[in-house]
Amino acid sequence: MKHPHDPFPIRSFFLIITIFTLFGIPKCLCQDGRYVSCGNVYQCGNIQFRYPFWGGNRPENCGYPGFEVNCVSSSVPRITISSQQYLVVNSPDITANTVTVAREDLFNNICPQDPKDTAINFTIFNPSNTQNLTLYYGCPTITPPPLFEFPCTTNGNTTANYFNMLGSNQGITIPSGCDRIITVLVDQDAVRNLGSSAGLNGVLRAGFTLKYEAENANCLRCLQSRGQCGYDSGSFVCYCADRAYTRECNGTAAGTPSGNGMYDFMCY
Repeated sequence: MKHPHDPFPIRSFFLIITIFTLFGIPKCLCQDGRYVSCGNVYQCGNIQFRYPFWGGNRPENCGYPGFEVNCVSSSVPRITISSQQYLVVNSPDITANTVTVAREDLFNNICPQDPKDTAINFTIFNPSNTQNLTLYYGCPTITPPPLFEFPCTTNGNTTANYFNMLGSNQGITIPSGCDRIITVLVDQDAVRNLGSSAGLNGVLRAGFTLKYEAENANCLRCLQSRGQCGYDSGSFVCYCADRAYTRECNGTAAGTPSGNGMYDFMCY
């Protein structure tokens, strides 16, 4: 008759522990938690973000400095560039390394209280297929008003404001004495039919494209080795299933396999 307390399960348990001690925990059971986290896609509305962008379910170490994204009202992604707020218009092209953004302050209102020039961090962003558009606020009135005028109302008073782009104003001269003059970036293709304030609003909402540099070559190399791109302790890292590497999986290890013991590993 079989003993009611068969010791076999206990022997099996200790056998498994012995195997793991001698040969290590199988990689199919445990993965570096950073590798898992950096494989997440951060979605805001219909727009998806991967490296170099981070935010939401993508921790900071899964992105690159200057690429934090915040979801506004759970549907509109916002990124800060050189202390200026931009809305991300569509999902970044991770193949071309480009993202299309629009000035948040000009997106729904072409008459902001404190208009400023477009600011770009040229260390990591480079405008692509763009050109400058000049906006003139609080100017003397031109009679008759040209097509390139747009109205702004401040404290109940309507002011004369104009926009000008090289080759687009057909000889119209903007008068001197405007209160504020700023330069904004716009998409070169979007301005072809520009000729009214309604068209101006559409051009500003369409945004413009920025090509970004965030260790692009290293990230491609990491992805090709089935790793996940990240940035930690001031340098690029490639997070792989077993640990972090400097460039690609099974290459040169980056730091220690785990910063906080089993905390950094997810086991299945």
